[in-house]
Amino acid sequence: MSTPSQKIKIAYVIDNYIPGGGSENQLITLINHLDRTRFEPCVFNMRGHWSQGQYPDNCPVTFLNVNRLYSPRALGAIQKITQFIRDEQVDIVQVYFVDSRLVGSLAARRARRAKLVYCRRDLGMTHRWLRRRLARMADYCIVNAERVRQMVVDVEQFPADRIEVIYNGVALKPDGSPEITRQSLQIPEGVPIVGVIANYRPVKRLDRFLHVASSLSNKETHFLLIGRGQLEAELRAQAEALGIADRCRFFSTVDHIRDVLDLLTIGVSTSESEGLSNVVIEYALAGKPAVAFDVGGNSEIIDDGRTGYIIPLADEPLMLQRIEYLLANPEARLEMGAEARVYSSEKFDVKTMVHRTESFYERVVNGEFRNK
Repeated sequence: MSTPSQKIKIAYVIDNYIPGGGSENQLITLINHLDRTRFEPCVFNMRGHWSQGQYPDNCPVTFLNVNRLYSPRALGAIQKITQFIRDEQVDIVQVYFVDSRLVGSLAARRARRAKLVYCRRDLGMTHRWLRRRLARMADYCIVNAERVRQMVVDVEQFPADRIEVIYNGVALKPDGSPEITRQSLQIPEGVPIVGVIANYRPVKRLDRFLHVASSLSNKETHFLLIGRGQLEAELRAQAEALGIADRCRFFSTVDHIRDVLDLLTIGVSTSESEGLSNVVIEYALAGKPAVAFDVGGNSEIIDDGRTGYIIPLADEPLMLQRIEYLLANPEARLEMGAEARVYSSEKFDVKTMVHRTESFYERVVNGEFRNK
C-alpha cells in the first residue's frame, strides 16, 4: 500500500467511460477533480473504443474490448487487470455495474494487494445471487443514498460498517445558448411549462406523466419530455389519444440542459426505480420545485413541502394535486424553488463529493476507515 508520501493509485473498472448515465457522469466528474498531487487514477473500459465517444483526456484509459462476459476475451481482461495491479502497485480497485464488477473483482482478488471497492448507485435487483457473491469479495462499498445503503445491507448482505454514503456532486453549467427558447419550441410566452427529463424507457413511467398532464385544469400548460429512447413513438401516440399532443414537446438534448431547466415552471419525476436522481438534483439547483415519486433517494433530495413534494409511488391523483397547487400559487412555487436551490447547493456540491471521496480513499489505504 502507498505510504503518506506516495500518490494513491486507483484503477476504475467500468463498462463505458463516456458521458451518459449517472454513474458514468459521476466518475468523470470525480476523476476530473481528483487532486493529482495525491491521487493517480486510471480507467479500464470494458467495451471497445467507440469512435463517437467523448472520452476525457486527463486520465489513461485501457479498452478491454469485452462484449460478452463469458468469453476468452473476458478471461484475458481479468489477467490484464491483474498484471497491471501488480506491476503498478495499485492501491484501490473501484468497480461499477455487474460485468465490470465481476471482471474487476476477480482481478483484484487474484492480484492480492489492492483494496476492492464497489459502487452501488441504484436499487436494481437483477442478478441478485451474483451481486451477493461479488459483495463477499469486496472490502468496501460506496453508495450515493441512504436508501441504497440499506438495500446493500438487506439484499447483498454487505456489512453496514464498511459502507460509505457519498452523495452525488452535481453542477449546472450556464450554456448561454439561444438554441432552446420558448420560440424555438413553439411555446407561447407566459404559459406554464411542466417538464420531465428522462430517457424514454419503461422504468421511467412517462405514461404516468402524460396521464397527469392530461388531467391538469390549466389547459394552457405545456409539457416538455426531454430524453430519447425506444418508447418515443408510443408516448407520442399516447399524447395524441389524451388530447394534449399540441401542448407536448418531445426534445432530445444533453448539451443545453441548463437552458431547458430555465424554461421549466415545475420539474417532475415519475420513475419507479432510482438510486439518487441527478435530474431531481438538477431541478433543485435550477431553482425549480420538483414533484417526484418516493423512490430511491428522492426523499433525500426533496424536503417534502419545503423544496418540493414527495409522492407515494404510482399515486397519480396526489401528484396531480401537488402540481395543480404549485401552478395556482406562484409565490409558494418561487419560494420552494429558492429553498430547493440553497438546500441542494449545499448538499450536492461537486467539491464536497470529491473531498469526501478523497478522504475515503486515504482512510482505506491507511487502515483508518471508520463508518460514520
